[in-house]
Amino acid sequence: MKLGLSYLQGKCDRVVFTPVNAPMFFAQTLHTQLASTADIVTPTCNGRGGHPIILQSGVIPQILAYEGRMDCVARSGNVTATSNVLRCRMRAF
Repeated sequence: MKLGLSYLQGKCDRVVFTPVNAPMFFAQTLHTQLASTADIVTPTCNGRGGHPIILQSGVIPQILAYEGRMDCVARSGNVTATSNVLRCRMRAF
């Protein structure tokens, strides 16, 4: 993840991140998320977070500087304490 974000840093305004084991999502989910101006946008369904995650370019340096487990980065104070995070509620199909 850090290698990819490092490469993309300074090349785009936002990054759509989804892990290889969760490559599919509904187009409406992405459209809803992209309408937000939050720093980090993640969908939720029945109280559980999901993918894709939308990252504004401004949080990339914070993620690259983070030295803990990457599966905890969105919950860490290093990112969320200084970032505007939006969780979009999506309905289950």
